[in-house]
Amino acid sequence: MAIANLTWEVDAVTLSALIVSGFDAWKVERAPGIPPPPPPPTYAEISYATTRPPLTANVLRCLYTDGAAPVDALEALTGLYQATPVRTSDGLLGTPVAATATRRGYLQPSDVLAEGYANPPWTPAKVWRGIDRATATIDAICRQWFEPRFTQFVFDGTDHDQLWLEIPVCAVHAILQDDVAVDLDDIEVYNRHLTRGQLNPDDRANPKVTYAVDYPPGYRGRRSRIYADSALFGAGRKNVTLKGIFGFTELGAGDFAAETAVNSQVPISYGQTPAEIKRAALLLTLTYMLPAGEQQQAVLNNRITQIKTRDQSISFADMASGGGTDASFGLTGNLEVDNILMRYGGPLRMGSA
Repeated sequence: MAIANLTWEVDAVTLSALIVSGFDAWKVERAPGIPPPPPPPTYAEISYATTRPPLTANVLRCLYTDGAAPVDALEALTGLYQATPVRTSDGLLGTPVAATATRRGYLQPSDVLAEGYANPPWTPAKVWRGIDRATATIDAICRQWFEPRFTQFVFDGTDHDQLWLEIPVCAVHAILQDDVAVDLDDIEVYNRHLTRGQLNPDDRANPKVTYAVDYPPGYRGRRSRIYADSALFGAGRKNVTLKGIFGFTELGAGDFAAETAVNSQVPISYGQTPAEIKRAALLLTLTYMLPAGEQQQAVLNNRITQIKTRDQSISFADMASGGGTDASFGLTGNLEVDNILMRYGGPLRMGSA
């Protein structure tokens, strides 16, 4: 099995009609078998009532994750998945929309083969073994991921008008506060890198959502105004739920910095994996797809600082002390990868008591 990223799209006219009819969620389904059986296949839901993506205004492109995709060599596949509109109030179902599945990873086996690795012996299964580990390693070290993913976060409300996040936000689909839906027109989403192409300031370095609080001209008592009568993420335990698309992405070829509608704060594109992260994933994959013994040797080779062939001596960097300016810092054992990942760590937070 593998992890698959699912994507489906709906046009603006159809989406508006669904919303007018009261549909408010997507039911994500998978057909058995690879390839799918002859039509009409019998689909089974892989989402749950509590994890269905919201069907909401201006969101024309939806994402979901299948953590148990029934194929190991999956790269891209259509016909296996569909998403069906649901009206939660009475369970009414709409017309299904076909969803495309792509196996999760910051690169594909074709990217590895393009570096001169032939199949055989480098079969897709071997290459995917390296890609899966490289992707997981990058996410763990950086404390964030580098592709758009649908996620539901639950936070403690702090009686503040801002909600600081640990993962950059691409789009917000819904916010629930004490189980009550928050009007998204009252919310400011800090995703200007996607909606405006603005990188100064870079919202990915300080991801957050805030209430759109207006103050009269000349008003200076902001703090007292917030606590007196402005909207807040009210204090509580796990009482604020945020649903949407998150991930550290950048606009690439074919992407546009724009919104699906004026002031919708939903970008046309959720962005792509940064080129440097793809480079790091490639270098790690080339190591991780090797047998375990050869992986250890590859890491050891990266620590070599000096070789004297006549006297047959080899000097290695001291990873415990950093080994000087020319040695790997020991995050992965690969200097180039470490230097890339150190620039892509998640946001740091400070607090006081």
